[in-house]
Amino acid sequence: MISHAPRGTSAAAVPPCEGQRRIAGGGVPWRALSALREALTSWRAQLFASGEDQAPRASRSRPGLTHGHIVILISAVFLLSNALIAAALRPAVGLLVVLGCAGSLCVVVSAVRGCGTGFLRSRIEPAIFAPCALAAIALCVLGGEGHFFFANYDWLTRDAVLADLVRQKFPVFYEYRGSEFVLRAPLGMYMIPATIGKLLGLRAAHLALLAQNVTILALTLGVLVSMVRGRKAVFLAVFVAFSGIEIIGAWIVGSRLPEPEAFPWPLQAHQHLAWWNPAFQYTNHLTQIFWVPNHALPGWWLAALCILQIRREIDSAALVVSFAFLCFWSPLTLAGALPIVGYLVLRRGVGELLAPWLLAACAAALCFLPVAIYLGADAGSVPHRWLVAAAGFWAFYVVFIAIQIPHAAVVASFWSRLDPASRTLSILSILVLLLIPFYRLGANNDFSMRASIMPLALLAFVFGSIVAEMQLRDGIRRIAAVAAIILLGCITSALEIQRALMLNSFAISDCNLLTTWNHLEPDRWLASYFARSDAMPAWLLPHDGVEAPVAVENRQCWPDHPFMNLPTTAWREPRLW
Repeated sequence: MISHAPRGTSAAAVPPCEGQRRIAGGGVPWRALSALREALTSWRAQLFASGEDQAPRASRSRPGLTHGHIVILISAVFLLSNALIAAALRPAVGLLVVLGCAGSLCVVVSAVRGCGTGFLRSRIEPAIFAPCALAAIALCVLGGEGHFFFANYDWLTRDAVLADLVRQKFPVFYEYRGSEFVLRAPLGMYMIPATIGKLLGLRAAHLALLAQNVTILALTLGVLVSMVRGRKAVFLAVFVAFSGIEIIGAWIVGSRLPEPEAFPWPLQAHQHLAWWNPAFQYTNHLTQIFWVPNHALPGWWLAALCILQIRREIDSAALVVSFAFLCFWSPLTLAGALPIVGYLVLRRGVGELLAPWLLAACAAALCFLPVAIYLGADAGSVPHRWLVAAAGFWAFYVVFIAIQIPHAAVVASFWSRLDPASRTLSILSILVLLLIPFYRLGANNDFSMRASIMPLALLAFVFGSIVAEMQLRDGIRRIAAVAAIILLGCITSALEIQRALMLNSFAISDCNLLTTWNHLEPDRWLASYFARSDAMPAWLLPHDGVEAPVAVENRQCWPDHPFMNLPTTAWREPRLW
């Protein structure tokens, strides 16, 4: 990302023949110790060496599992979740979705095979992938998946969705006050675990959900880290902990409120700093994995594909079909990604836009149109409005941008040393992040939280690449500014981890979604999950032969939850999270 003067080959790199001579020179114990020492030396060199030392090695093609295989594998997981919904659709519509899945997989495989001898043909380094896998396991487990640790508020509803998909035949219908509703939500994350749960039970479904998300996250981080030329361990830490300086925002807001307890110090485990601004939120990376992995994972993966596309490692066709089949996981995340993906595809010129392979990719992408129609059914009931004309918007907006993306100033200060691809990604991501707060969608403004995921990931990639290559000659002022942004941002992530470690875990609930909603938010209809059944097109989902509608049950859902001494209506209080 940043160009420095070339330096000599790293002393840690040992020629294979020299390594063989060392091992052969002693007894069996010495051979084992020598092999272990060289493995650890190689690991340290790959994680902490500078980009120039790693560039020749990273570009070398060797047999084994490659980064191209990762692209195919992750795409196959996302596509399988789309294919599993096809059986619940009308036969002709379901066949269309299956054809779209098959065509998209062919497009992705073709893009990987046509990558020549570039990055996607390079072998995955175990020394790089292992820390990414460990980070993915830690993030997903601490985030509450599998209920080994405390699960945040959003998991209460998410557990209910998975329970309904395990017990009921899709589509799931609900009956409430004489009206019938159908489950209408981005269900991509749930489909594979729910299928396993139908065979092995609800607990197996949760373990499958954990395994699925760990796999996607580990492989995505592995691709992103491998594309960085700087110190890879530094980049991994900066990317995972990427956050705005929300502690400053919370202090500003708290100091202006009349209540002296508005900003207590020291901070408590229950506090959720991302909600310092009640109007809109740009969720930091660790909080995304803890609270909304169903939105974060497709957003981060699409960001990785955009980086590969702008570096000409994959073609536009793979980007087009990926955008289409990721919609089933998080359409709001794709709403923020649309301007970026659209620009990257259109900038290639008319000749490429009319190429047969790109037209075929567009045809495969259109096969997912029934999924988009399903997600958009009765969407008008979701609250939405423009905020740009609201009273006091601009004052709050300026403070919000300064708090949430101060990284843009760092990118600007290193602008002359960024390569053209990094400059383009920076401009696109920052422009989208500047525009997102103008519109509000959802009771909690889900639009700003989800649409910002992909541009934030791109900005984090550029920012992390800069930090990974910084040196003392970059100047003490710039180093201090970067350190302040990172350390202040880490407070938000630290509170999330502290909550997971301090609060007790609780058992998985098998309550249905309607019962869960009735416990938690009876005064606010879950329009993001429930659609009127008569608003769902009859040609899309069958209404005949379905199981009896699910109704509200009079039962406890979380008897061992840490907040059971409080009324469930109080669980939404920001001070608890």
